Amino acid sequence: MEFSYLQNALLFFGVLLAGIIDAIAGGGGLITIPLYISLGVPESLILGTNKTASTMGGLIAITRFIKSKAIVWKEGSIAIVFSVIGSFSGAQVSNYLSAKYMIYILLFILPIILLLNKKLNFERAEISKQLNLKAIILRTTLIGLVIGFYDGFFGPGTGTFLFIVLFLFLNFNVLQASATGRVINFSSNISSFIYFASHGKVMWEVAIIAIIGSALGNWIGSGLVLKKAKSVIRPVFNLVIILLLGKCIFSLI
Repeated sequence: MEFSYLQNALLFFGVLLAGIIDAIAGGGGLITIPLYISLGVPESLILGTNKTASTMGGLIAITRFIKSKAIVWKEGSIAIVFSVIGSFSGAQVSNYLSAKYMIYILLFILPIILLLNKKLNFERAEISKQLNLKAIILRTTLIGLVIGFYDGFFGPGTGTFLFIVLFLFLNFNVLQASATGRVINFSSNISSFIYFASHGKVMWEVAIIAIIGSALGNWIGSGLVLKKAKSVIRPVFNLVIILLLGKCIFSLI
């Protein structure tokens, strides 16, 4: 399969935009999946190609977040372990249940999240309330299992949901929630990437260009988060929720 110069440019800049969004608030797949479909990437190779580009590009954002010490490792490490367990469980359940059940749930909760976002205090400078160890373990375990399950069962917008639960239930500020959510999401993506790559489910001629676009997008997006987290996260967060809501409606239609 050979793309024209115009198609390659569309691929590069589309994935670049998705990388920026992914690094800020998650949800880049809501742009890249329709993009790959429109470019004619075979259906069997879309998910693998998308996971490859987003995983490789995500390394850039995570590296910058680590250097800036924006990731909260104590809580993040626990959530990483249980997100892998949750993701595996969700993938198994998806073999028996239709994704339409998740779509119905999202159609109910997404408008609520949009309304809730207007009231969130993104000006919070530090962790507003220190939790005891028991509360941390309980909340991070549930976050990892529930969001990981969603990622394995359905997937779109996982990074966005991680951001909101880390902000609300672990009292992170916007920078900590964005950076820690990115590393948790990245960890659950690695296993998917390894599976797709080892089973020949990646269209490498597309993935190479997409990786470059994703890496640049993640570099730009992570820079925006580190410098202007309070001002950039809310509008991007709203955009992702609206895109996800549109995807759910379109899927039902």
